[in-house]
Amino acid sequence: MWAALEEVGPRAAVTTAAATVVTLVPEDENTADVAMRAALATRYATVRPFLALLGESKALDAASAGKRVLAGVRGLPALARRKVGVKPLLPR
Repeated sequence: MWAALEEVGPRAAVTTAAATVVTLVPEDENTADVAMRAALATRYATVRPFLALLGESKALDAASAGKRVLAGVRGLPALARRKVGVKPLLPR
């Protein structure tokens, strides 16, 4: 598994990212946050058409600290179009 992960990034970066996820994801599956994320997941089909418009929003370009977030948001339409079953994220 580490060989596949290291194709994406160095082991230290992957470990750091995993630790960040652990701090951000709640352990208690009965929290309101978990319920809200589950509800939002059911709304994906409604939100998906607006992804391209969100990336074009001038409001996101207003703050210099938001440049990385804006770059990620602008990549959402391409990510949403990706068919992982046809074109996997990794060759394996």
